[in-house]
Amino acid sequence: MRSIQAAFGRLHLNLPADKEDDPGETRLQAIKFELERQGLSRSSFYNADGILIDTSCDMELALLETTGPFGLKNITRVTTDHVKAAHGMMTMLHGLAYSYIYADADIFFKLKVYFIHAYDKKIRLRSFGLVSKELYIFRRIRSEVLPVNHVDSEEEIKGITNMMWKDYFNHQDI
Repeated sequence: MRSIQAAFGRLHLNLPADKEDDPGETRLQAIKFELERQGLSRSSFYNADGILIDTSCDMELALLETTGPFGLKNITRVTTDHVKAAHGMMTMLHGLAYSYIYADADIFFKLKVYFIHAYDKKIRLRSFGLVSKELYIFRRIRSEVLPVNHVDSEEEIKGITNMMWKDYFNHQDI
């Protein structure tokens, strides 16, 4: 139980409401660091609907994207969100790798960042990680139907929460 409390204590979900200058989305910092590292212009950026940050090391661990309002079915927007998320998660992994350049490469192959995607009537969880030198995998972990009726939604919310933490805690042996 202490490991669960410790994990929750150091994680922060950065939502657009946290930012006064851009009420719609929040900016992924990993893109800025990757552009600086490569000596490129920092005028490009990635805006996400939310970013989960480990405050103990100031690292971005998960992206949250919502593809339109509840019940919307738009495959073009879903595809765009997946491409955008893959690019963002790759820079998140690069940021972690360059922050810990002396870490064992085997540890890096176990490291994952996450994509939480709300689309249509479901929330989906995907992981992104390096499986060999220069080969990444964007893996679907699970999806859950979002509850519509708030009165009877306690079990559905527990299922969604458990889905999101199950894979996280399975990788704590890093």
